Amino acid sequence: MKRGVASARASRRVHAPFRTDARASVGLYYSTGTLRTRRVAHMIKERLGDAVSEPQLVRTTTSQQMSEHPKGIICGAPSYLWSDHQVSALDWDNILPPYTNPTDMDGKRVAVFGFGDQKAYAKHFADGVGIVWEKMQMRGAKMVGKTDLDGYEFDRSRAKLDHKFVGLVLDDDNQPELTEERVDRWCVQLRKEFDIE
Repeated sequence: MKRGVASARASRRVHAPFRTDARASVGLYYSTGTLRTRRVAHMIKERLGDAVSEPQLVRTTTSQQMSEHPKGIICGAPSYLWSDHQVSALDWDNILPPYTNPTDMDGKRVAVFGFGDQKAYAKHFADGVGIVWEKMQMRGAKMVGKTDLDGYEFDRSRAKLDHKFVGLVLDDDNQPELTEERVDRWCVQLRKEFDIE
């Protein structure tokens, strides 16, 4: 088989559309730049079980698919990326609500997790988590999954609201030893907030 043909077929397999897991009451979607968000998405799946879908890259799905999960979705956000005119949440920037239904997530529960670096980006710590949270709130979602600020040191963050983080914030650069404990605690919380048995 020619290398070009094999590469093309492999590319089609990698980018094939993902079918929503109809059995899962909660969808689990993520974007990643370093695979950290992917790793934590799989940790969350292991802890929450069959009630949650297999982790899926958000760039392989659609807004309609995300809205099909009856209890809502969990969103994984990478560290933000700066451009000249905006702060980006990578692939989440391209997942827009239908033009005819800007509040397509109305009433759906949504939780957000993601990463930041407290020391290198103390003035923009975990902004990607805040960006995705803002996008989902604007679409009418009922936002859940807030966590405490205890144990972090930073100057500013778009993920901070009313003395809480809007979701689960992780820092593998400076506190990798705390990641698993924080994920465990958050999943216990999500079981209650998503009403997962």
